[in-house]
Amino acid sequence: LFNLENYQFFSPFVHNSFLFIALFTGIYLSKPLNYIHISFQKKIAAYFIVVLMIMTFLLFAIINVNRQTAEASKRTETSNKILSHTEQILNYSQSIEISTRGFLISGKPVFLTAINKYMPLLQQSVSQLQQYSNESAIEKKSIDSLQQLVAQNIETRKKLIEIRKTKGSDSANTFFENSIVQQKMTSR
Repeated sequence: LFNLENYQFFSPFVHNSFLFIALFTGIYLSKPLNYIHISFQKKIAAYFIVVLMIMTFLLFAIINVNRQTAEASKRTETSNKILSHTEQILNYSQSIEISTRGFLISGKPVFLTAINKYMPLLQQSVSQLQQYSNESAIEKKSIDSLQQLVAQNIETRKKLIEIRKTKGSDSANTFFENSIVQQKMTSR
């Protein structure tokens, strides 16, 4: 009942009400305006009507500002979630890249364990990011582009690992160099 957060919405109204009372008292007691002969009841009624109109205007202005603030807060929260998911995607991609290089260099299957662990997590993170594709056209295009890049990267890594397993490190290195050149040409 006495929580001040519940009454923050009304604080501008209370503050403005006291200001209007002071203003109207000053106008009522003003010497230059004494020549206007209006009854006391009409003056009070006019003051209440003016105060009511101004307070109604302030009410709608505050409601509009609160709505815009809530929308901006929601957009900021969504952007933070998108950034969090893209950071997760970057971390998983880097782990896969490091493990792939480790396997190419050493040929030890211990690196394949990390690759097999992070590939499903990477795909899951991309699909979770896809839920935000309806926010705006730019975000949808960026998310679709990221999804294509991740799919290409996963496919390239799988082929590279398969070539390293079956044909050896020299063939894998040749494929790696060719795929890097091809990716650079298609990204331009």
